[in-house]
Amino acid sequence: MLKKLKLQLLLFALGILTFGFLDGFTAILMIDKYGPMVEFNPLFRHIAINYGKIELFTFKNVVVFMVLLTPLLLQKYSREPMYWTVNGFLSVFTVSGAIAAIDNYLLFKNGLVYIDPRLVLGMTLVSVVFVIQLGDIADRKESKDNRFKISDEEWSNIKGDMGYP
Repeated sequence: MLKKLKLQLLLFALGILTFGFLDGFTAILMIDKYGPMVEFNPLFRHIAINYGKIELFTFKNVVVFMVLLTPLLLQKYSREPMYWTVNGFLSVFTVSGAIAAIDNYLLFKNGLVYIDPRLVLGMTLVSVVFVIQLGDIADRKESKDNRFKISDEEWSNIKGDMGYP
């Protein structure tokens, strides 16, 4: 159980690092060089224009933290297992953040968009839906396998509690 938690915390930290910090940092580099209109997200563009780059960076990281924390909290209070679903969700944001940060950096360095931001966004959304479905299937299969397994010792204790010889 501890190994599973460590993996999820690692994926959570990597998601914040890539999708929050690196993507936000490279977005600030782009905005410094080309102006706020280079930012793809209209909300983030609005924040950069009206409030500044530091506020944009802070806002992005707070939002990413809350989005990535949500499945961990849902898993904690859920009666159903969600291990694979949460891992998939966190993995998608880790990979998408890395791709977005690399794309931002290449735009900053070369002035060319290598991967259209709409493609990255679409890929992220489709991947989230796909891994949630796949994770749900894996979690349900795992819960069925573990549903009615009782050890001989537990069975003896249950029979003793019921007064069965």
